[in-house]
Amino acid sequence: MSPLRSTLTAVPTAVFVLATPGCSPPPPSAEDPAATAALATPVTPLEGSWRVVEMHQAYPDGSAQPLHARESFFLFAGSDYSIAWAYGDGPSPLYAERWKPTDEERLARFGSMLVNAGTFEVDGDRMAAHPRFALAPELVGGEIRFRFSFAGDTLKLSWDETWSVDEVPYPSDGASTVLRLVRNGAAPGA
Repeated sequence: MSPLRSTLTAVPTAVFVLATPGCSPPPPSAEDPAATAALATPVTPLEGSWRVVEMHQAYPDGSAQPLHARESFFLFAGSDYSIAWAYGDGPSPLYAERWKPTDEERLARFGSMLVNAGTFEVDGDRMAAHPRFALAPELVGGEIRFRFSFAGDTLKLSWDETWSVDEVPYPSDGASTVLRLVRNGAAPGA
């Protein structure tokens, strides 16, 4: 018998019953407040799907440099988040040969995007994100700190600090990336 097959046959049947499609555990009872609290997902004003409509780099001397957002998607759901955006002039170029990028095309794409996902918590107008996945491996297990504010369905995020998994700060020299986002489905001027 193969090692994989012997491992699988050694797993208790109850595990497979819980994982069977269509089967779900019973809802928590009123007598179990811990289970009920675990199901109560915190909802923040950030909740939802967002897209970047404007962004710039803000420097400590008060100057700013516009950055051009391309495609983007920010998702905040409960205490989980996912961020993906590309930046640069004009639309993202397609690969010369579809689905077969050259090394130069891969590098250009990698260097013009930011992607990470994980959990976050909010304290007043501050958010701390804890990536569980990121293009930069040193960010996994690190922390990203934002300030945020709202004007209707417009979210302003100021990405102020980033720390690696081993607590090395990102060398931003005090600059912040400031993003203006709108909820998906909302007009950019909203």
